Amino acid sequence: MTLSPAATPASRTPATGRPPEIVPLVIPHGLCGSWCPLCPPVMDAANFEAMMAGPADVRAAMERYAPRTRRDDGATERTLLSFYGGSMASLSHRSRSSLLDAGEREFRSSRIAGMRVVCDLTGLFRVPLDEWRVRGVRSLEVPLLSMHPAVCEGWGGADLPERAERAVQKAHWLDLEIGIQLMPGLPGDSHARSVAGARALADLRPSYVRILPALVLEGTRLEHWWRELGWVPMSLAQAEDTCGAMLNEFRAANVPVARIGLQPEFDLLRGPRVLDGPYHPSLRHRVESRRFREMALNCARQQAFQRSLELLFHPADESYLRGAGNKTLIELRRRFRFEIVRLSPDRSLPRGTLVAGRRS
Repeated sequence: MTLSPAATPASRTPATGRPPEIVPLVIPHGLCGSWCPLCPPVMDAANFEAMMAGPADVRAAMERYAPRTRRDDGATERTLLSFYGGSMASLSHRSRSSLLDAGEREFRSSRIAGMRVVCDLTGLFRVPLDEWRVRGVRSLEVPLLSMHPAVCEGWGGADLPERAERAVQKAHWLDLEIGIQLMPGLPGDSHARSVAGARALADLRPSYVRILPALVLEGTRLEHWWRELGWVPMSLAQAEDTCGAMLNEFRAANVPVARIGLQPEFDLLRGPRVLDGPYHPSLRHRVESRRFREMALNCARQQAFQRSLELLFHPADESYLRGAGNKTLIELRRRFRFEIVRLSPDRSLPRGTLVAGRRS
């Protein structure tokens, strides 16, 4: 069993207003079902059970991450035990119960604020979510993959977007956080379909989303599509363009984007090799930097005849604005001949925004 760092969603807990801490535990892919592009084409159930985590792994994860759950600043109040990777609903009753039992013991002992589980859209309506909530589940993460029926038809059914809407409604009714995973670039997908899907999903108001462009991963169904069926994944430039446009849709609707880009060595058991596709270890930085460069150029065009340019932004976005090697600032000076490009951090501005100052 491999324990790996998990990304923290941009959601906020009411008690502290800060992101939750995460105690991560990986559930292997393999029995999710035909909807899952990250499962192997054929999986031996016995081998799957041999890889499966158990209560001892929960205890080990708690011990490994205990220092950050025992601080005196309220961290324990927002710590989640996160079962991520494969779908919890796909597990046998025995495996699922043993993990939830172990998590519930941590919850009842007040060492965690709750559990986060991945659950596919088919299984979500079969499992007793109300009982799970009583046992300490506070957050659901749902692999939707796409909001376009034609894309979903090959991965679980054309009605998946409708089921996603009902899932979000059910989670809100049960007072559960719900995050949605989208995978742009799947067979049958396009830039327009992905962006329209992001707009439609934003209207449902999930708690957060993850944007994970489809990669050709060794030993998965996507490798079969790539080798046998002629599927061509997005290039890195195409993924940056599509993810940036999707990010714009979610930002406009105030839906947090927790992650951009799948990290196989962290997100999946045994970290399969990437054979093709838009993999980059810092994809989010590239996407954000590209967005900020476009916004900065628009600001510059509005003040093209001024001697200087002032840009106001949230201080946490400065690295995105500068770009790798200060690329954006260099381009602004080269193209518009500004004598001064002044960067002015402003905490009153929302994350992801950029405005031109009035001084020139």
